[in-house]
Amino acid sequence: MLPHATIADIPPDIRAQILSRLDDIARSEDVRILLAVESGSRAWGFASADSDYDVRFLYVRGLEDYAALTVPRDVIERPIDGALDFSGWDLRKALTLGLRWNPALVEWLTSPIVYAEAGWEAQALRRLFAVPEGQAALIRHYLGLAYRQFARHIDGRAAVNLKKYFYVVRPAVALLWLETRGASETPPMSLPALLDGVSLPADVADAIVDLRARKLAAVEAGRGPRVGALDAFCTARMDWARAHLPAAGVGEDPAKREAAERLFHASVFGLGAPA
Repeated sequence: MLPHATIADIPPDIRAQILSRLDDIARSEDVRILLAVESGSRAWGFASADSDYDVRFLYVRGLEDYAALTVPRDVIERPIDGALDFSGWDLRKALTLGLRWNPALVEWLTSPIVYAEAGWEAQALRRLFAVPEGQAALIRHYLGLAYRQFARHIDGRAAVNLKKYFYVVRPAVALLWLETRGASETPPMSLPALLDGVSLPADVADAIVDLRARKLAAVEAGRGPRVGALDAFCTARMDWARAHLPAAGVGEDPAKREAAERLFHASVFGLGAPA
């Protein structure tokens, strides 16, 4: 229905700028960048022509930094420069968040737009965290995301920011994925990939295609009237999720924690991928 995002969507000159900035960050911060991806509307499949490039990366420091009396901050950020936005997490932070199931980390690991990947760690992280979680965690995450975006940007408004509309549609389609396919596969981050995996009513499918065309023709803050078919679809998916929302949270898996510890030690000590 919609074209899938790939690295080919990023202009070569922008890619070169991003790689140069990543090299600068690695040198100035004395870190090894493991993975750098696009994590925003360009990766989700509904960017505007002037959307930012949301570059997200994972990195690891040298052993001496982790053994220091004062441990460096576990996030590296840079001020937004034009359309380039850089932010990264230390490997220890990524592993700690991943053990509690962090959807942002999963999206970084599965982004269809990869700027750089070095070493064995990114693939090991995918095997550890980019795997199906229980339906409970997924329903809770996508319901919360859809509800917050709908309340913040759609509900009670006659005209809406077209980009923000997609922020509601994407988790709503993910909820339909869970409703019809269960949690045997984690819903993909890309809206086109989500749409490929579900069956939508014709009016909803047509509305999404039309909305994307209108958004592509608009600037980042382009606005338009509410779309009844999408409102009804998103509301119905949230109603389904509320009816199936489990009370319990996500428990930690001791085996996964042990695997995360091995991964961290192997990376920091330069031992190579753990068996």
